[in-house]
Amino acid sequence: MRERVTETRELVCDEMAAEVDGRTQYARALLRLAAWQVAGRGARTAQAIGIFDTNSFERRVMRLTEKHMEVRSARRLAIAALCAALGAGTFASALTLRMHVNAAIAGSATGDQPGRITVPAGKMVDLLVKKEPPQYPPMAKKARVQGTVVLRMLIGKDGKVQELHVLSGPKMLTTSALKAVQQWEYKPYLLNGNPVEVETKVNVIYSLGK
Repeated sequence: MRERVTETRELVCDEMAAEVDGRTQYARALLRLAAWQVAGRGARTAQAIGIFDTNSFERRVMRLTEKHMEVRSARRLAIAALCAALGAGTFASALTLRMHVNAAIAGSATGDQPGRITVPAGKMVDLLVKKEPPQYPPMAKKARVQGTVVLRMLIGKDGKVQELHVLSGPKMLTTSALKAVQQWEYKPYLLNGNPVEVETKVNVIYSLGK
Protein backbone atom coordinates (compact mmCIF):
# COMPACT_ATOMS: atom_id res chain seq x y z
CA MET A 1 0.00 0.00 0.00
CA ARG A 2 2.89 2.32 0.80
CA GLU A 3 4.34 1.69 -2.66
CA ARG A 4 1.02 2.46 -4.33
CA VAL A 5 0.67 5.70 -2.38
CA THR A 6 4.20 6.70 -3.33
CA GLU A 7 3.58 5.89 -6.98
CA THR A 8 0.37 7.87 -7.03
CA ARG A 9 2.14 10.82 -5.43
CA GLU A 10 4.82 10.77 -8.09
CA LEU A 11 2.28 10.52 -10.91
CA VAL A 12 0.44 13.56 -9.59
CA CYS A 13 3.69 15.49 -9.29
CA ASP A 14 4.59 14.49 -12.85
CA GLU A 15 1.31 15.86 -14.16
CA MET A 16 1.81 19.15 -12.33
CA ALA A 17 5.40 19.54 -13.53
CA ALA A 18 4.53 18.58 -17.12
CA GLU A 19 2.10 21.48 -17.31
CA VAL A 20 5.02 23.92 -16.99
CA ASP A 21 7.46 22.87 -19.74
CA GLY A 22 5.52 20.17 -21.57
CA ARG A 23 5.26 16.44 -21.14
CA THR A 24 8.09 15.50 -23.48
CA GLN A 25 10.57 17.96 -22.00
CA TYR A 26 9.76 16.82 -18.48
CA ALA A 27 10.15 13.15 -19.46
CA ARG A 28 13.57 13.89 -20.91
CA ALA A 29 14.54 15.70 -17.71
CA LEU A 30 13.55 12.64 -15.67
CA LEU A 31 15.66 10.39 -17.90
CA ARG A 32 18.67 12.69 -17.57
CA LEU A 33 18.26 12.76 -13.79
CA ALA A 34 18.03 8.98 -13.69
CA ALA A 35 21.14 8.69 -15.85
CA TRP A 36 23.06 10.93 -13.47
CA GLN A 37 22.02 8.80 -10.52
CA VAL A 38 23.09 5.59 -12.29
CA ALA A 39 26.43 7.14 -13.23
CA GLY A 40 26.94 8.10 -9.58
CA ARG A 41 27.28 11.78 -10.26
CA GLY A 42 27.07 13.50 -6.92
CA ALA A 43 24.98 12.69 -3.88
CA ARG A 44 21.34 11.82 -4.15
CA THR A 45 19.42 15.08 -4.26
CA ALA A 46 15.91 15.91 -3.13
CA GLN A 47 14.86 16.34 -6.76
CA ALA A 48 15.72 12.71 -7.46
CA ILE A 49 13.54 11.28 -4.71
CA GLY A 50 10.99 8.89 -6.16
CA ILE A 51 12.95 7.73 -9.18
CA PHE A 52 14.19 4.54 -7.57
CA ASP A 53 11.88 4.33 -4.59
CA THR A 54 9.41 2.21 -6.55
CA ASN A 55 9.32 0.17 -9.74
CA SER A 56 7.13 2.71 -11.42
CA PHE A 57 9.75 4.86 -13.14
CA GLU A 58 9.17 3.18 -16.49
CA ARG A 59 5.43 3.65 -16.20
CA ARG A 60 5.94 7.30 -15.29
CA VAL A 61 7.99 7.95 -18.43
CA MET A 62 5.57 6.04 -20.66
CA ARG A 63 2.65 7.93 -19.16
CA LEU A 64 4.33 11.24 -19.93
CA THR A 65 5.30 10.33 -23.50
CA GLU A 66 2.11 8.60 -24.60
CA LYS A 67 0.02 10.48 -27.11
CA HIS A 68 -2.98 12.15 -25.54
CA MET A 69 -6.06 12.44 -27.69
CA GLU A 70 -7.46 15.94 -27.63
CA VAL A 71 -11.19 16.08 -27.24
CA ARG A 72 -12.64 18.62 -29.58
CA SER A 73 -15.41 21.00 -28.66
CA ALA A 74 -18.12 19.08 -30.53
CA ARG A 75 -17.08 15.83 -28.86
CA ARG A 76 -17.02 17.55 -25.50
CA LEU A 77 -20.55 18.81 -26.04
CA ALA A 78 -21.68 15.33 -27.11
CA ILE A 79 -20.10 13.75 -24.03
CA ALA A 80 -21.66 16.40 -21.78
CA ALA A 81 -25.08 15.82 -23.36
CA LEU A 82 -24.72 12.06 -22.97
CA CYS A 83 -23.74 12.44 -19.32
CA ALA A 84 -26.71 14.75 -18.74
CA ALA A 85 -29.07 12.27 -20.41
CA LEU A 86 -27.69 9.40 -18.35
CA GLY A 87 -28.02 11.46 -15.20
CA ALA A 88 -31.61 12.41 -16.01
CA GLY A 89 -32.47 8.80 -16.79
CA THR A 90 -30.91 7.62 -13.57
CA PHE A 91 -32.79 10.27 -11.59
CA ALA A 92 -36.09 9.37 -13.26
CA SER A 93 -35.55 5.69 -12.60
CA ALA A 94 -34.69 6.35 -8.97
CA LEU A 95 -37.75 8.59 -8.58
CA THR A 96 -40.03 5.98 -10.15
CA LEU A 97 -38.55 3.28 -7.94
CA ARG A 98 -39.06 5.47 -4.90
CA MET A 99 -42.70 6.09 -5.83
CA HIS A 100 -43.29 2.35 -6.25
CA VAL A 101 -41.60 1.62 -2.94
CA ASN A 102 -43.61 4.33 -1.15
CA ALA A 103 -46.83 3.02 -2.66
CA ALA A 104 -45.97 -0.50 -1.56
CA ILE A 105 -45.18 0.70 1.95
CA ALA A 106 -48.39 2.72 2.11
CA GLY A 107 -50.37 -0.28 0.90
CA SER A 108 -48.80 -2.50 3.52
CA ALA A 109 -49.47 0.03 6.28
CA THR A 110 -53.18 0.21 5.46
CA GLY A 111 -53.54 -3.47 4.67
CA ASP A 112 -54.31 -2.62 1.00
CA GLN A 113 -57.59 -1.11 2.16
CA PRO A 114 -59.49 0.74 -0.60
CA GLY A 115 -60.35 4.40 -0.08
CA ARG A 116 -63.84 4.01 -1.62
CA ILE A 117 -66.31 1.14 -1.74
CA THR A 118 -69.79 0.52 -3.14
CA VAL A 119 -72.54 -0.33 -0.66
CA PRO A 120 -76.14 -1.35 -1.44
CA ALA A 121 -78.83 1.25 -0.71
CA GLY A 122 -80.61 -1.02 1.74
CA LYS A 123 -77.51 -1.33 3.90
CA MET A 124 -76.95 2.43 4.07
CA VAL A 125 -80.46 3.03 5.40
CA ASP A 126 -79.37 1.70 8.79
CA LEU A 127 -76.62 4.34 8.96
CA LEU A 128 -78.86 7.29 8.09
CA VAL A 129 -78.92 9.73 11.04
CA LYS A 130 -80.40 12.82 9.41
CA LYS A 131 -83.06 12.71 6.72
CA GLU A 132 -84.61 15.81 5.21
CA PRO A 133 -87.97 14.92 3.61
CA PRO A 134 -88.33 16.16 0.04
CA GLN A 135 -90.85 18.88 -0.73
CA TYR A 136 -93.37 17.95 -3.40
CA PRO A 137 -93.05 20.61 -6.12
CA PRO A 138 -96.41 22.43 -6.47
CA MET A 139 -96.23 22.37 -10.27
CA ALA A 140 -95.59 18.63 -10.26
CA LYS A 141 -98.39 18.05 -7.80
CA LYS A 142 -100.77 20.14 -9.87
CA ALA A 143 -99.80 18.18 -12.98
CA ARG A 144 -100.14 15.00 -10.96
CA VAL A 145 -96.56 13.97 -11.73
CA GLN A 146 -95.35 11.22 -9.45
CA GLY A 147 -92.72 8.49 -9.47
CA THR A 148 -89.29 7.62 -8.10
CA VAL A 149 -86.13 9.66 -8.51
CA VAL A 150 -83.02 7.45 -8.41
CA LEU A 151 -79.83 9.22 -7.33
CA ARG A 152 -76.24 8.03 -7.25
CA MET A 153 -74.46 9.52 -4.28
CA LEU A 154 -70.99 9.69 -2.80
CA ILE A 155 -70.80 9.80 0.98
CA GLY A 156 -67.59 11.09 2.50
CA LYS A 157 -65.65 9.57 5.36
CA ASP A 158 -67.42 11.97 7.70
CA GLY A 159 -70.84 10.66 6.63
CA LYS A 160 -71.85 13.77 4.69
CA VAL A 161 -73.05 13.74 1.10
CA GLN A 162 -70.24 14.81 -1.23
CA GLU A 163 -71.71 14.22 -4.70
CA LEU A 164 -75.13 13.58 -6.20
CA HIS A 165 -76.11 12.53 -9.72
CA VAL A 166 -79.55 11.83 -11.13
CA LEU A 167 -79.84 8.39 -12.70
CA SER A 168 -83.55 8.39 -13.50
CA GLY A 169 -86.90 9.91 -12.56
CA PRO A 170 -89.39 12.59 -13.67
CA LYS A 171 -87.60 15.86 -14.46
CA MET A 172 -90.14 17.92 -12.50
CA LEU A 173 -89.13 16.03 -9.34
CA THR A 174 -85.34 15.80 -9.64
CA THR A 175 -84.52 19.27 -8.27
CA SER A 176 -86.61 18.66 -5.16
CA ALA A 177 -84.95 15.28 -4.62
CA LEU A 178 -81.44 16.71 -4.99
CA LYS A 179 -82.09 19.52 -2.50
CA ALA A 180 -83.45 17.12 0.10
CA VAL A 181 -80.84 14.36 -0.18
CA GLN A 182 -77.98 16.88 -0.19
CA GLN A 183 -78.79 17.56 3.48
CA TRP A 184 -78.81 13.93 4.58
CA GLU A 185 -76.13 12.67 6.93
CA TYR A 186 -74.91 9.15 7.70
CA LYS A 187 -72.76 7.48 10.26
CA PRO A 188 -69.25 6.98 8.85
CA TYR A 189 -68.95 3.64 7.13
CA LEU A 190 -66.14 1.66 8.77
CA LEU A 191 -64.01 -0.90 7.00
CA ASN A 192 -61.58 -2.74 9.27
CA GLY A 193 -62.19 -0.01 11.81
CA ASN A 194 -61.35 2.85 9.42
CA PRO A 195 -63.86 5.22 7.75
CA VAL A 196 -64.07 5.02 3.95
CA GLU A 197 -65.95 6.82 1.20
CA VAL A 198 -69.10 5.09 0.02
CA GLU A 199 -70.83 5.04 -3.35
CA THR A 200 -74.46 4.04 -3.18
CA LYS A 201 -77.91 4.76 -4.60
CA VAL A 202 -81.01 6.24 -3.03
CA ASN A 203 -84.62 6.17 -4.17
CA VAL A 204 -86.76 9.23 -3.48
CA ILE A 205 -90.42 8.31 -3.93
CA TYR A 206 -93.09 10.88 -4.82
CA SER A 207 -96.66 9.72 -4.52
CA LEU A 208 -99.92 11.67 -4.60
CA GLY A 209 -101.82 8.90 -2.86
CA LYS A 210 -105.32 7.73 -3.68
